[in-house]
Amino acid sequence: MFKIASGVQKVFEYLFCKDNKIMTSSVTSIGPIEESTRLATADCRQTYNVKRNLLKPTVAVFTNTLVIIIVGLLLAFIEFDVIPTNKFGYYCGDPALSYQFEGDTITALVLILGSFLGPLIVIIAIEYRHTRKAESIRLIWLWYKDMLIGVVTTLMVTEVMKAIVGAPRPHFLSTCKPQTKEECVNGTFVRDFECQGTGYSSYVVGDSSRSFPSGHTSISVFASIFCVALVHYRLKWRRSGQLLKPFLMLAFVSWAAVCGLTRITDRRHHWWDVLAGTILGAIGAGYTIIGLVKRFKVPEKNNPPKSIHSRSTLLDEKQDRNVTCVI
Repeated sequence: MFKIASGVQKVFEYLFCKDNKIMTSSVTSIGPIEESTRLATADCRQTYNVKRNLLKPTVAVFTNTLVIIIVGLLLAFIEFDVIPTNKFGYYCGDPALSYQFEGDTITALVLILGSFLGPLIVIIAIEYRHTRKAESIRLIWLWYKDMLIGVVTTLMVTEVMKAIVGAPRPHFLSTCKPQTKEECVNGTFVRDFECQGTGYSSYVVGDSSRSFPSGHTSISVFASIFCVALVHYRLKWRRSGQLLKPFLMLAFVSWAAVCGLTRITDRRHHWWDVLAGTILGAIGAGYTIIGLVKRFKVPEKNNPPKSIHSRSTLLDEKQDRNVTCVI
């Protein structure tokens, strides 16, 4: 592996440094060969490092942008039923599916503001309050970036499960108004049906078969657990007082409880949907926090997270020291 890297390095050095031959020749006529060689080598090293550092962010930005676009399109296609989802079926006259659709107590907009914007406000308040240094912005972005990756991953898993299972919501019969080829007798299971859905939007009709698991619950539970861990590890008792910390934790847990329980009271989900969403959110948050605990515990003043200042690998540093020019 090191031999391959060394070979690639020599190729880049030749491409980046071959133009310094002219400069070396012109400098040689003015001063000693040693001085001209030193100047040419220094200029070559600077050019090589600049071009290499510019290349890395370009590739990273392109890759990250591509991933964001792909994930965003997949979520949109699944959510708006562009990608066909499975239909689990239903029992005729099932009282658990016969409730009326009355909307959401916690709408999608409120969920996004509470579970995406809320953690950002908490992170800014904690890190700005305790650091007040130039790296505070990097710390804020570091925590929030990891939070976004975790919550979007949890959301993606939830949406894929919704599409695969295709379970009917408690208001399925009133919103879908399924039409079957045969007469529907109470207690019989119907697999093939078409939704008429008169009086409701196409989104509400299609969404009536996406009950399991609860997306509101998985997202809110993830954000709640993440914020609880952030407050626990980053908020100091001496600076914030003894009551602020448990109060914030209680507020985060209450947010998750409200988002989950209102899905049941609104007749938008069954209790097992909310339970599955809670488990998904807890697993996603736990996996994300495990990778952050060591960085959470790093002292703020003297030892900032290593990932903030680690700009190169050991191989890169070795290459920087050994860069030579072709003269």
